[in-house]
Amino acid sequence: GDLRAQEYLARFFETLTDPVRRHEGAVEDYVGDLAIITWPLQRGVEDARCVRCVFALKERIEQETQVWQSLFGATPNFRAALHGGPVVTAEIGVDRHKITYFGDTVNTTARLEGLCRALDEPILISAELLARIPALPRELQARSLGSQDLRGRDHPIGVVALAPRPPGSADPDAGGDRGVLAIP
Repeated sequence: GDLRAQEYLARFFETLTDPVRRHEGAVEDYVGDLAIITWPLQRGVEDARCVRCVFALKERIEQETQVWQSLFGATPNFRAALHGGPVVTAEIGVDRHKITYFGDTVNTTARLEGLCRALDEPILISAELLARIPALPRELQARSLGSQDLRGRDHPIGVVALAPRPPGSADPDAGGDRGVLAIP
């Protein structure tokens, strides 16, 4: 029941702590079954830390599949949405205070997470954020999903699905320097 679901979520949130720390991010908040992870923008894009973090969590869960199955009879599947830009940080509340984030960046990230579900794509990144990342790790591939309309935005945004490169597939940049992936 509810207690078992809480134990499952607690274990998942505990599992994500190490990948977040190793990639110099910070878990800022938990909202239901959602974790909000942030980086100062430059730190997050440097060495693709924000992207590497997501795939490190995915890898850790895959490595612990037997543990998850024995404890809960299920292995977590999660969605991740990545976007970057200016945010407003504010302390809110009267009797209970909380630091929270506001603004278009936060809203866009939330809409991208919803798009993960709608498009059945577990990991999405805005083309805008991807363009700021000097190079994706070679073991990953990016696939443009084109411009997508997101509720609350005046203009569509470029969206890209990220996934591990299939074993044996050729790296299109093998043997050369990797540049920024430009999404039309």
